[in-house]
Amino acid sequence: MFLFTEDPRLDIQRAVGYKSRWTGKVYCVAPLVDTTMSAVEPIYYWAIGEDCCEARSDFHCGDAQDPSTRSGLVALKPAKIVRPYMRWAVRGSPYQRFEKAVRLEEATHVTQAAQDPTFIYWSSDPIALKDSFYKEAVHSCVLWSLIYFAVLLVLACFIAWRRLVPQRKHAGVMRYAD
Repeated sequence: MFLFTEDPRLDIQRAVGYKSRWTGKVYCVAPLVDTTMSAVEPIYYWAIGEDCCEARSDFHCGDAQDPSTRSGLVALKPAKIVRPYMRWAVRGSPYQRFEKAVRLEEATHVTQAAQDPTFIYWSSDPIALKDSFYKEAVHSCVLWSLIYFAVLLVLACFIAWRRLVPQRKHAGVMRYAD
């Protein structure tokens, strides 16, 4: 979580939205600048969001419309969250799409982003935002665990029925024709 001083602000005029053709979502970025920065300095901090902006100059992600907001929750790189052998678990992360949105902003507004930018969910209450991410993850984990348990239960019942219930043999006389 970051808590900024009064000086930094979101530059909503330079916000862009990158629409992914694979997911159909719009990945939004807006630079976080302060009055001491020159036009050629790289931008290190970017506010991000999904489906909360237009293609250009309209950013209403998180608490961007509240001028008193000075904090945010950092979006960690997927590589920093998991070990290399667990990369499959974060394969659907939008982090790379936010990087593409930053490249689009650089090309559109002729700005320079830092080599390793920091993405921030702009929020007046980052603790509540973190808690909402946690609750969503727990809910998803419980849901998929219940689905997995139900599938195993149905499969176990099917196997038990096939193996334990004696199969009926058709009674009757077989006649052979000569």
